[in-house]
Amino acid sequence: MKNKNVQRASLKLRFVPYLALRARVFEFNNLELNDFINDFFETNPFIEFSNLYSGEDFVFDIPQNVEDIYSFLSHQLNMLEIDDKDKKIAQYIINNLNEEGYFKLPLVIIAKEFKVSVKEVERILKSVQSLDPPGIGARNLSESFIIQLGRESPITPKVKKIINDHLQELASGKFDKISKKYGLTKEFLKKLKEKIPCLNPSPGLMLKEAKNLVRVPDIIIEKDGENLNTFLNKNFRREFVINEKYRDILDSLDKGKKEEFEFLLEKAMWLQRAINQREDLLIRISNKILAVNKDFFLGINAYPVKMSLDEFSNSPDLSESVVSRLIQNKYIATPKGLFPIHFFFRRRQVSFNDEEAKAKIKSLIGTEDKKRPLSDEQIMQLLESDGIKIKRRTVAKYRMLLNIPNINKRKVDR
Repeated sequence: MKNKNVQRASLKLRFVPYLALRARVFEFNNLELNDFINDFFETNPFIEFSNLYSGEDFVFDIPQNVEDIYSFLSHQLNMLEIDDKDKKIAQYIINNLNEEGYFKLPLVIIAKEFKVSVKEVERILKSVQSLDPPGIGARNLSESFIIQLGRESPITPKVKKIINDHLQELASGKFDKISKKYGLTKEFLKKLKEKIPCLNPSPGLMLKEAKNLVRVPDIIIEKDGENLNTFLNKNFRREFVINEKYRDILDSLDKGKKEEFEFLLEKAMWLQRAINQREDLLIRISNKILAVNKDFFLGINAYPVKMSLDEFSNSPDLSESVVSRLIQNKYIATPKGLFPIHFFFRRRQVSFNDEEAKAKIKSLIGTEDKKRPLSDEQIMQLLESDGIKIKRRTVAKYRMLLNIPNINKRKVDR
């Protein structure tokens, strides 16, 4: 029995490096994976290149001007239901983000430029801050962190105040003063502190990269008549095989060298297996995206249908953590343009499609009795009766993003 337990432990330990390698491979986009394979080739004699796709067909078919993050932000902006003047101001804000994604221009300058109030500019800035990546358009680090935390779950005024006024103390674990001042437990503050390292202090770093680098999608959805097909983009990708010549000479090596080369062979096979798994799972994810968004890609629906990570929970090899790794830092080219894959997934703790909710809010307000317009509370109740469980403050937030005034300003006295 003891020997069996030792064997199981040995096998488990031997499997750990593979899991670590697979996790890295799943996170890589196409170009990163290509670099990783090239580096692997330099240190592993069992890797033999078989092909390198040129990518010429891809470059010809996919316009490069949709591949930077500025275009992505502009595309998101165009999906917001706001008037042309607000859209021009929002585009001006996007164009003036610095390389870290922060907006540093004084609002009064924009107000004078477009002949509007500072309050109007601030409202439009909040629309820009609702775009991806989370934290974009913030005016300082604290505001960026507040935006990012708010994407995960509703954030209270106390937490906002702590992030604004006590960020250094929180990050340093100095909880006593904060706990007494705001009446919060040290356990709560500890959990809040643990979230800080997970936030991105420079959400716009990709903006700097986007000025000079081509965005290469990992997945392509292509229109073929009335049909849509999805496939992996293997352009610019190294293809490799296991070098059989080195495998054949293993038995002729002394014990020390044999064990060393056997481990190198095992690592080469791990990499091959991890890449195959990555490709298989990406295809399954892309097929799911296509299945629920065919009408969006064909231009029938204005908004995409967003999925939750747990929709894949029935597949043992597609857990939430695996899907999360696979969709990060990767793009999908579609007939509607280039999108980050995570664009088609809704945020954790949001049980509804935010684009659908916005469209229904706009429709409800558009057909309301102007003598007795709907309050945010009433809209919330109507959405809940339609299967969308939403908070009143979220209704108010979406209404403002849609540039729709509050109930008092919509009321018409006749």
